[in-house]
Amino acid sequence: MNKKVIKAMLALVIIFLVGLYILKIFIPDTFVMVIENPQLIAIGDYIDSHTWAFYIYGFTTSTITYYLYFAACFKQWGMNWKQLIALVVVVGGNFGFSFVNPQICAAFGILAMFIVPMIFKADMKYTAIIFCTHYLAQTLTLMIRNLPMYLTSVNSIIMLFVTLEMYFWLLLFYIYPHIKEDKANGMDCTTTIRGNKL
Repeated sequence: MNKKVIKAMLALVIIFLVGLYILKIFIPDTFVMVIENPQLIAIGDYIDSHTWAFYIYGFTTSTITYYLYFAACFKQWGMNWKQLIALVVVVGGNFGFSFVNPQICAAFGILAMFIVPMIFKADMKYTAIIFCTHYLAQTLTLMIRNLPMYLTSVNSIIMLFVTLEMYFWLLLFYIYPHIKEDKANGMDCTTTIRGNKL
């Protein structure tokens, strides 16, 4: 796919997300979220009513979040074994501190988002931009969730849909450096992995 098409698609996604935030904040009553799929509702209810399933769900979403965040900071598609160990330590530490104190858990997560990229010599300016955007997206999402939105039912799966835009922002930062890199190299394809064209 042409780089210009990809960049145009990314621009449209950014405009859509920003517009969505604005509409949700100023016209919250227009957003009625209806999930009628009984399987999805049943899965969400099952997760919330079983501690082990809730922790596995939390571990999975946390791992995806940190993976996308760190890979975006490193400007890599994947991570080497040292970076993956750091990822496991951060996710495990986050879980461990969540049992002790939520404030300590939050502080640990924020520090890890800067310390890990710093250890692996990531571009700290780009890291700061990713962090600020991710933090702002979380803040806006939490604020929007406190507005009078109409949810037919609430469980972990439904709240995942409500907060899905946070993952979209991380995905944009994950993809963007590779598009820039291809442009600099004069390649005619969207991206490469370890020297092999996709």
